[in-house]
Amino acid sequence: MFINIKNKKGFTFHLFPRKKMRGFTLIETIVGLFLGILIIIIFTDVIAWGIFKINTIKNLEKLHSNAIFLVNNFNYWIKQAENLDATSSTGLPPYDTLNIKFPDSSTTTIKKVNNSIVIGNTTSTTPDIEVQELAFTKMARSVQISLTINATGTNNATFTAKTTVAQRNKP
Repeated sequence: MFINIKNKKGFTFHLFPRKKMRGFTLIETIVGLFLGILIIIIFTDVIAWGIFKINTIKNLEKLHSNAIFLVNNFNYWIKQAENLDATSSTGLPPYDTLNIKFPDSSTTTIKKVNNSIVIGNTTSTTPDIEVQELAFTKMARSVQISLTINATGTNNATFTAKTTVAQRNKP
């Protein structure tokens, strides 16, 4: 019960003043919970997006590393060659197999088998990389290589390379 008394100057006095209440009201609690949940949701979304982007960058890096490895491997074998012969299963371009003869009369082949590249008897691509295209164009003292590889997984990234490698040992 409150009794308010006004004096002549207009000031109000309480005979039985209420004790100050401690804590939060229901509205303040609900607003605080809502803001906290909203911040957690935004933070979780940012973290999930960051992890997705990191995985995308890792896949692209893996794809790029495989492409560099393949091109360097092709470069090494072709520069060692004495004679090169590009063939295909149909006999018509584009040629999908490169036969390499070395100065010591040994030979090896570079070809696409299913979704991988085989050099000699060794598979040169990792299982998470698919070879979409491998084509050879034989020139007088060089070979033009067209390569398209695809990273399998959550986000399929594609890398295309076209390069020309010259022979060193050709007389």
